[in-house]
Amino acid sequence: MRVVVVDDVLIWEEAVAVGLGAMGTVGGPYQVAGARSPADLEALLRTDSFDLAFVDMNYGKRVRESGLTALRLLAEHHIPAVVYWNKPEDNRALFVLAAFQFFRPLALVPKTMSSAEIRKVVDTLAAGQPYETPDLALYRPPVGRASLLDRLVPTSGDLLIWRALTVFAGRTEVAREAHFSLRRVDNFLRDRFEAMVDVQRRLLDDPTDGLPTVTQSLSLTEVKQSRLTPMHAFAQTHQAFFRDPELARQLRERGRG
Repeated sequence: MRVVVVDDVLIWEEAVAVGLGAMGTVGGPYQVAGARSPADLEALLRTDSFDLAFVDMNYGKRVRESGLTALRLLAEHHIPAVVYWNKPEDNRALFVLAAFQFFRPLALVPKTMSSAEIRKVVDTLAAGQPYETPDLALYRPPVGRASLLDRLVPTSGDLLIWRALTVFAGRTEVAREAHFSLRRVDNFLRDRFEAMVDVQRRLLDDPTDGLPTVTQSLSLTEVKQSRLTPMHAFAQTHQAFFRDPELARQLRERGRG
């Protein structure tokens, strides 16, 4: 069985190899290869094939593509994938959410697994059996209702506003940057605020205690600003996600303009 580990840190590739007894061996039942970025993976897939992939979702500031691109490349080659991460990692949580929305990986597993657990994951999946973990239900899209990602970034237009919010904290500046009217931005603030709060509450180590409570005693302008300020902070925290080219591609290809 041939396994590829897509991770910018060599130690995680080595951990998988050790877990499968493939470290420094030739001709065993498992062979493990590594790719440090989606670009490396794309080059590797031109000449090699694999039965399973372990995929990290973020490769540092020097790599523009994310694990979403790696998952797309693997899907194009019909290679099943496992998302491999350290939780909690705020900079990866939205990427993991999108991974299960767009590509449906087989499992979500921690990098802190023991060698025995790594072997169990691979053997379970190789046998065609599901590998369930408690976190999986948080990221897998629900049946019959909108997912968290559907609510947070339902269209390419919403993505443009999130991207503007990574830079600006004023309604006028956000509208100008996203090339939308103030009314469109106000509708966004109304419709996406609760989705943002739910993401923070469910997926991130953020109890949302610092978020303002919107009450009837506030003026309309104060209500808008009370939403805009934390949404600007959220966009800045997750700007790698909102500016990821693969996210834009997936929204566009699914006709969510």
